Amino acid sequence: MLANPVLAELVARHITEFGERHKTSIEKISLIRLLAKKNPYLFIARQVNTLSDLAQELATATLSSSEETMFGNTLEAIAIDICAVTYGGHKSAATGIDLEFMDGSCRYLISIKSGPNWGNSSQVKRLKQDFARAVALIRQNNPTVNVLAVNGCCYGSGSTDYGTYRKVCGPSFWELISGDPDLYLRLVEPIRTAASNGFVTERAQLIERLAAELAESWTLLMGNLTGRLLLEGGVGRPKPVPTDCLVRRCSAPSTFLAE
Repeated sequence: MLANPVLAELVARHITEFGERHKTSIEKISLIRLLAKKNPYLFIARQVNTLSDLAQELATATLSSSEETMFGNTLEAIAIDICAVTYGGHKSAATGIDLEFMDGSCRYLISIKSGPNWGNSSQVKRLKQDFARAVALIRQNNPTVNVLAVNGCCYGSGSTDYGTYRKVCGPSFWELISGDPDLYLRLVEPIRTAASNGFVTERAQLIERLAAELAESWTLLMGNLTGRLLLEGGVGRPKPVPTDCLVRRCSAPSTFLAE
């Protein structure tokens, strides 16, 4: 079992790297591109009535998916490093396989995903093909070796045998790669400590920046279709806008949302 100081150091290193990538990605977020990609009717339907509310909606929408992806990659790296310490595991060179290690007489091939609901039928089919190729390659050199292919999920629960591979989630996955039945829970405090309040601070700063940029650019938004839809829906409208003003500004092409 990994000692607490070793686990804390390992987690802190990866969470620090995640924090740096997270901060960089937030700094690159562009109001212009966000507005170009979002559905203005949805904001209107949600009764988004102020620029501050709109900034929060934009920030939440763009961060949720990117954070999930980045943090999933971080958990994968943590899992590989933990297995390297406990079982001498290493990142696999085989396509679609993230981790390989030996436990007793069994050789494990692990494809790591964040959670259990990670892909569609085509992606699952590709995973099965990757497992089949990797197992076949190993058995070419050692026909009698016991190989177990595993789709390991960092969160979730349960274990399901699909014949050619097994899906192992949450506590069972972390125990599989470490031999520690409590690792799933032991990870909580190191992650909490390493992450500190960076998430909260960076999100708040992004919302403040987007709100300020919206306030500065709102008159320009009047000349573009997305801005007009939001304005007509009552988002950030300080006072009624004359119809002839809308028509006049709309008639001239706007480059405000150009990439």
